[in-house]
Amino acid sequence: MVKSNPTLKALFTSETRIKVLSHFFLHPDESFYLRQLERLLKKPVGQLSPELSNLERIQLLTSCQEGNQRRYSINKDFALYDELKTIFLKTAGAGDVIRESLSKLAGIELAFIYGSFAKGEEHVGSDIDIMIVGEAPDRNVGRAISTIEKKLKRTVNYSLYEREEVKARFKKKENFVTTVFNEPRITILGPNNDELFRTD
Repeated sequence: MVKSNPTLKALFTSETRIKVLSHFFLHPDESFYLRQLERLLKKPVGQLSPELSNLERIQLLTSCQEGNQRRYSINKDFALYDELKTIFLKTAGAGDVIRESLSKLAGIELAFIYGSFAKGEEHVGSDIDIMIVGEAPDRNVGRAISTIEKKLKRTVNYSLYEREEVKARFKKKENFVTTVFNEPRITILGPNNDELFRTD
């Protein structure tokens, strides 16, 4: 049970902690001073400091001293790093930002993140790649993507196809579509089972 797991109890008991973790999972190759986090997350130092200490105690965050300040970064060697990253990107991190914007558009049947971000191979400045299936107008999707880029401060590349077009490309065994649908991904909208998009 979650109650008996001190690591999970340490992770999911406060809104400030969730904001801290979301930020670090979105920026896994960067480190931040406490005052930077205060400005970026709009949370007071008094709330951030104990959360950082708690996360460092369970070794999900690491820190180093630089002059009279301490820099914090995510520990990619943490035992549950990959699993937690997927959860946070899908719910409280990039996935939540993307979902908030795309869910306002009519006609989207499926949307997911693929590429380096979904594989956990991203680095500072990595683009986010999104596959979108549906009949939403491209201009509307483009506006939503611009909003996402501003919020995440990352370039977002998207591919937009109607369902029948995806099915036709599967029939032709087109390399791009078959590769993207078979790679690791983070589903944002629509079903995890995508057989409807593959076959007649």
